[in-house]
Amino acid sequence: MACAACNAAPTAIRACSQSMLHARWMSLSSVPARPSRPPPLPPSWSTAPSRGPVRSFGSSLGGQRGVKKPPQRSPLVDFQLDTREVKHMAPHVLAASVASAGAGRHSGEPLWRGYSERALELRNRFTLRDLKQILQGHADASEQNGAFFRELLSEKVWLSPEASPKDLCALAVAMAKLRFFDADIFRSLGAHLREHGQLQLLEPIDLASLANAFSRASCCDGPFFDALGAELKRRCSSSETLSPATATLALNAFAVCGCCEGQLFEVLLNAAVIPRVADFTVTQAALVVDATARCLQAVPQARSVFDAFAEHWLSTGMLEELASPEDLAHLVQAAVRLEVIDNDELNLALAAGALRQLGRFKPSQLAMFCDGIARLPSTGREAFLAAAASHVLPQVLRRCSLSELGQICWALAACDTPVPEDVAALLKRRVSAVTQEAVSTLAKSTSPGVATGSAVALKRLAEACMKLQTTSQGQQMLATLRPLALALCTRHQQVLGLQARATVLAAHAHFHVRDMELFEGLGAGGAPVGSLPSPNLSVRLLASLGTLRAPVEPLLRLVDSALLGCAGGLPLDAVASALFATASLGFQPPISAAAIQALLVRAKELCEQSSALAGSLEVAQIAAAASAWQVQVPDDADAVWLQDWAGSAATAGMPSMESPPQGLLREVFVALHRSSCLASSGCSIVTGQAVGPVFVSDLWLSQAPDGPVAVEVDGPRRFYHGTRDLLAVCELKGQAASAASKGRVLRIGFWEWPAKAEQQDLLLSQRLASLPRPPEAAEADQEA
Repeated sequence: MACAACNAAPTAIRACSQSMLHARWMSLSSVPARPSRPPPLPPSWSTAPSRGPVRSFGSSLGGQRGVKKPPQRSPLVDFQLDTREVKHMAPHVLAASVASAGAGRHSGEPLWRGYSERALELRNRFTLRDLKQILQGHADASEQNGAFFRELLSEKVWLSPEASPKDLCALAVAMAKLRFFDADIFRSLGAHLREHGQLQLLEPIDLASLANAFSRASCCDGPFFDALGAELKRRCSSSETLSPATATLALNAFAVCGCCEGQLFEVLLNAAVIPRVADFTVTQAALVVDATARCLQAVPQARSVFDAFAEHWLSTGMLEELASPEDLAHLVQAAVRLEVIDNDELNLALAAGALRQLGRFKPSQLAMFCDGIARLPSTGREAFLAAAASHVLPQVLRRCSLSELGQICWALAACDTPVPEDVAALLKRRVSAVTQEAVSTLAKSTSPGVATGSAVALKRLAEACMKLQTTSQGQQMLATLRPLALALCTRHQQVLGLQARATVLAAHAHFHVRDMELFEGLGAGGAPVGSLPSPNLSVRLLASLGTLRAPVEPLLRLVDSALLGCAGGLPLDAVASALFATASLGFQPPISAAAIQALLVRAKELCEQSSALAGSLEVAQIAAAASAWQVQVPDDADAVWLQDWAGSAATAGMPSMESPPQGLLREVFVALHRSSCLASSGCSIVTGQAVGPVFVSDLWLSQAPDGPVAVEVDGPRRFYHGTRDLLAVCELKGQAASAASKGRVLRIGFWEWPAKAEQQDLLLSQRLASLPRPPEAAEADQEA
C-alpha cells in the first residue's frame, strides 16, 4: 500500500516511491541464495564409464550454463501494473504509470479499468502534461474508451494561458490516434492556440501534425486552418526548410478538410516538394499527389507535380520495389483524378507493383486500386485483375463492404475480366449479405452520406452484374439488390440520380426481370428541379422501359421533354433504339406524337445519307417501328417512306428475337399434320413466312379454312422471368402477325403443351375453332 506522502509535494512523492522500491527490492533479495556447488549426482548417473570429467552444457550439471534466465521485470514496473497500488496513486504517478503501461503494450481489462476509475477521481487535479501522458498511454496500448476520454477532458485545462503549445499539439495528436473525435474539444483547443498566438511557438513538424490531427477528426475549423496556413506560409517565406514529412502532413490535412487555398499549396509545393522530389518516400509522395488531386481546381501545377514524381519513380524503379498496397491505391486514384491516363510506362509499373503485392491488399485498398487501374490502360492491367479475381477476391470477399464490392465488381466488368463460376457464386452471396446490412443501416441512419454511398454501390453492382453473371445468377443478383433499391426509392429519392435509375432498369431489361413495383418506385420523384436527362441517358431510359414494357409515367415525361429538344441531333443507333422502344410501349402517352414525329424525321434523314445499312439491327428496328406506327397513322409520309425503304434493307430479321425450342416446334408441326380439319382443306404448313418487314412467323398455315393462320410457339425465353407475360418484342411480332393474317394468330405456350398425342390434337382443334373468321367468310355464311 502507498503511504500518505504520495498526496504531498513532488519531492515527497519521489522520496516515498524510492522508499517503497527499496523495501520491495529488499524483500526480493531476502530469498535464500543458490548453493555454490551443484548437488551430488544420483548413483544411477555414476555407473556409466567415463574417461574424464563430465561436461554437460545446457543441463543442470554445468551450473545451468547455456540456459537463458527469464528477464526480471523492474520493481517500478511491478508497482505501476499493480491494480492495488493504482487506487492510491497521485496524479503525476498515475499519468506516468499509464504512459509506461502503454509504451510496454501491457493489456488486461482490470488494469485499464483501474486506471480509468482513478483518473476520473483525480481529473480536477491533472495538469495538461498529465492528460497528455494518459492519452498517449491509451493510444500506445490501443485502449479506446470514448466516454472515459470525454469525461476526463471535461475540465478543459488547455484553456489556461500557461498551457504549453507543444503539450497541446501532443494532446490533439493523441486524441486523433485514439479516434476520439469530439468537435467541441478540437475547436476549443484550436481557438486557444490561435487566440494566444501559440502557433508561432511550434516547430513546422508540430504545425503539420496538428493540422493532420484536426483533419483526422474531421474538424475543419476555417479560422484555425486559416491561421495555421498563414503560419506555414510565413515559415516558407522566411527560408525555413520544411522536411518532406512536414509538407506531406500539411498538404494532406488541408486537402482532406477541403481548405484548398491555392497560394498555400503553391508556396508549399515550390518550397518543399518540387525542389526535393528525390527526398520523398513513395508513401509521402502518394499522399502529396493525392492532396493535389483533391484540390485540382485550386492547384494548376498538380499535373506537373505528379509528372515529376512519376519520372523519378520510373527512373529508380521504386514503384515495383518499395510501394505498399496503400501507396499504389492512392497513386492510381490520383492519376485518374489528374487524367494521367496516357503514360503507358507508369500504368505498367503500377500494375506490376500491385502484382508483387497481390496477397497483401486489404479489401479497401483492393477496391481503390481496382477502381483506379480499370481506367488506366496497360498490358499489365488485365493480368492484375485476372489474378485478383481468381486468387484474392475469394479471400477478401467476406470482409468487403457494399461500396468496396461495387468498386471491385465495376472494375472487373469494365475490363471484361472473366470471373470463375465459384467466385461469382461467392460474390452473389456476399452481395446478398451486405445488402441486408445496408438496408438495416438506411432504416436507422439519417446521414445523406450513407445513402449516397449505397446509391453509388447499387449503380455499380447493377452495371457489373450484366457482364459478370450468367442469366440465372444475374436474376438472383437483382433479387438480392431489390430491397436496397426499394429502400432508396422510398426514403432517399434525392440521392438516387437518373444515372443510377437507368442502370438498374437496364440490368432488369438485360435479364428480362419485370418488377413493376420497383419500376414505379424508380420513377417516383422524377429528376432534380430544372434539369433534364442528357440525350444518351434519355435514349437509355426509353430503351430499357420499352424492353420491359413498363410505362412509368414520370420517367417517360422526362424522356419526352428531352427528345423534343435533342431528336434532331441523335445518331442512327440512338434513333433506332428510341423508335423501337416507343413501338414496344404501343406509342402511348406520355410519349407525345410530336416526339415520335421528330424521331421519324431524323431516321429518314439518316437513312437517306447512308447506303451501307442493309441487314443491320438499326434498320430492322426502324422498319418494325415504322410499320407499327403506320397501323395507327396510315397517312404518315415519313413512316410510309421508312417502311418502303427499310423493308427491302431489313433482310436479316430481328436479331433479338428468340427462336422457339426445336423439340417443341417439331411436336407442334407433327400435331398440325395430324389435324383432320386441316387435312380436309388441303392446308400446307410453311416455315419462315415473313410477317411484316422484319418478323418471321414460326409456322404459317397457308390453306387453312377461312384464311391463313400464323402459329407462334413460345418457349421459356419469350417470357419475362418468373411470369407468363410475353416480351415486348414478342408482342410486336404478334401485332405484325395479326396484321398479316387478319387477326388469326394461334399461340402455344411451352407450359401448356401436353405430352400425349390425343391431348395435343384436342388443344389444337380448340384453338383453331376459337380463331376469329375473316369478314368475307362471315358474309359468305350469311348469304348461304
